[in-house]
Amino acid sequence: MSVSLTLSPAPATTFRLLGLFSFEREGGAPPRPMWPKPSALLALLLVADGPVTLERIAAELWGDRRPESAVANIRGYIGILRRGFGGGAVRTLPGSYELALPGALLDSDAFLDLLDRAEDAGSPGEREELLGRALALWHGPALAGLTHGPVLESWVERMNGHRRRATLQLAELSLAGGRYGRAQDLLRQHLVGHPTDESAYQLLMRALHEAGDSSAALVVYQRANRRLVDHGLLPGPRLRGTQQAILNHRPLPPC
Repeated sequence: MSVSLTLSPAPATTFRLLGLFSFEREGGAPPRPMWPKPSALLALLLVADGPVTLERIAAELWGDRRPESAVANIRGYIGILRRGFGGGAVRTLPGSYELALPGALLDSDAFLDLLDRAEDAGSPGEREELLGRALALWHGPALAGLTHGPVLESWVERMNGHRRRATLQLAELSLAGGRYGRAQDLLRQHLVGHPTDESAYQLLMRALHEAGDSSAALVVYQRANRRLVDHGLLPGPRLRGTQQAILNHRPLPPC
């Protein structure tokens, strides 16, 4: 697996972390391949909050199978990044490195900014629009195509958590606005990657029930029950309560 590295300087570089790891440079030359270890190092430097030590880089790239040549290899990878982005793109500090790309644009930063703006939105409609724009930045699993060490794995989990919350919030707003089809599409897509998310099943059952398809909502409960059991779990009280409310024609419990 490789990502694109262009060797011509360009005014700005856009990095895509919310999906297949890649980047493109405005006005740059056609890309050339960069191999997995330099790609993972680049991703690590992008998500790090400040300098990254040689020890942490080695742990990220090799785990407990660190080769004797690890430090020399890391220096070689840093050289690749400098040739691609300019000599000043990576700062050398005592025992560590730090990325220095003033023109770098990260889709993950744009995503988090839109989530912050959604929190401060003045109306449900504005919040719904901002959440939709934020989720549209995703084009697959975060940092797809890279091997994740502990730092990148922690970052991916954190971003996945933000994505899940945004998805459920947008589904709830769509439901409140009577946009049942949109809510159903969001939740079905989410459940493909999160087959044990009871909150998403409960929202999907509500979306189907309120759209007038209670039988489909009950089928969703059966599917949820099977998938939870497959993972050694049982439906929780809210999910069971939603099923019972539909069966007995009672108001659905809150999500």
